Amino acid sequence: MAEAVKFADGQLEQYLTLGSGVLDIGANGGMLTAIYAAAVGPTGCVLAVEPDPETFAALDNGLRKIPNAKGLHAAVGAAEGETVIYPDGVLTSRYPILTMKAKPGVTVPMTTVDVLAARVPHLRGVKVDVQGSEMDVLAGATATLRRPEVWWQIEVWPKGLRASGASLEAFCAALAGVGLLPVTRSWQTVCQQAAGLKADSYLDVVCRHVH
Repeated sequence: MAEAVKFADGQLEQYLTLGSGVLDIGANGGMLTAIYAAAVGPTGCVLAVEPDPETFAALDNGLRKIPNAKGLHAAVGAAEGETVIYPDGVLTSRYPILTMKAKPGVTVPMTTVDVLAARVPHLRGVKVDVQGSEMDVLAGATATLRRPEVWWQIEVWPKGLRASGASLEAFCAALAGVGLLPVTRSWQTVCQQAAGLKADSYLDVVCRHVH
């Protein structure tokens, strides 16, 4: 199971404001959704997106207790339509090579960050945890990535990037290319730190536009 490695960026919730909106992409069971919902307060909102059908059912049930959060069953990628995911009870990915058990793929709806962003008033934060599909997510987020008021928390998992045919360097370069910088370090440092991780470890990077 993947292990988080903590660095000094902090977490997305500390950059949110009362009344703002958040996209939680790859919400899993909704632990961070609840934290974001508390951070933005009753006048804010959180849209929690999760592709795994069983995980989404649990998420949706839990969100009944959080009036300013709602769930959406979908994967997030480069275009609207459908995609196949591979859930295995431990990890859900669009890449079967990353799953630990040989379970059949499941077809689910797919949408994009740009489409979702239009549904969230006063968008202030986007969290991305997509188990290897990061480059596809960026391809469907071209407008949102250029919004200077939006903060991003992105899980960087080198193993997942490689499985999808991408690279850590290309991923960091794509974010740098639209003007996003990590809060506490450079993208070069992120690459160096991530390259030294164990195979199933990842790190979260909080980034924002340079003003």
